[in-house]
Formats: sequence, C-alpha cells, structure tokens
Amino acid sequence: MPNFYCEYCGIYLKHSSPFGRKQHSRGKKHIYNKVEYYSQFLIEFQQQHEQQKMLQQSQQPPPQQRGFVGGPPPLIRPPRGGAFE
Repeated sequence: MPNFYCEYCGIYLKHSSPFGRKQHSRGKKHIYNKVEYYSQFLIEFQQQHEQQKMLQQSQQPPPQQRGFVGGPPPLIRPPRGGAFE
C-alpha cells in the first residue's frame, strides 16, 4: 500500500491504513490545518462579495426623495377632530 499524502497537512503518513488515516484525521493539527485551508476560500469569497456590492452601489443613481422631508408645508393645517385635538 502506498503512503497516504494529506493535502491539508502537507505530509505523508507512515501508517496509511484506514485506521491510521482515521486517527490522523481526528488529530488537532489536521483539524486546525483543515480549518485554515477552508478559511482562505471564505475570506476570498467575502472580499469578492464586498467588491460586487460596492460596484453595484456605485452604478446605481442616488435615491430620489419623495414627499415632504420635514413634515407638511406651513400653509396646510392638520384636519380637525382627529388625534391632533
């Protein structure tokens, strides 16, 4: 049986039997290396997503304001007999 190469750890296992592989995959170093390996892809994905979001925001025109910003104009009175009395 040929030696097993662990791509996450970058080592060849001496005991490449199924038990040896399983034992290696349960080790702390292997788990840490596996987390580090996949976190690279997560960081790249997040950066690409942020860049796409910023690009979309820069291409959109600014939103137009509708209605009155500070309340009704001074010439309009509120209706009588409601919550304002």
